Amino acid sequence: MRTSREQCFTSEAASCHGPLGPHLLRGNGRARGAESSMHLIHAGLIGPPQDRLPADTAAALLAFATPRDRVEHVVAHQERPGEAVIGLYVRATDAERARARALAFLLPATRAAGPLSGWLLVHVLSPRLPGRNGP
Repeated sequence: MRTSREQCFTSEAASCHGPLGPHLLRGNGRARGAESSMHLIHAGLIGPPQDRLPADTAAALLAFATPRDRVEHVVAHQERPGEAVIGLYVRATDAERARARALAFLLPATRAAGPLSGWLLVHVLSPRLPGRNGP
């Protein structure tokens, strides 16, 4: 049995299946713009050793996003207190620009008024996906 907590929220109607079961997710009507490539970005966070992300972190992050951020989908993963990974699908022309957009979006989210207040952003990566990033 999997013990991690997973939250999922997307800007388009979709189903998210995680350890908490399926969830119907609603869109927010953001315009797609000319940059139609979607890139998965993983952001690692650390917080106080006992801290867990709030249950609504993924939804709060998507609500925090502006159309300029080009964030289409957010999922929060946390297997143990004090450590978390935020998965973002970001629209951009390439992975480098997607990482830059994710960083520009997440840094303000970790400030005092942001949904990730109290958490420290330690990395922003484009994970390697078999068959998608080359041989």
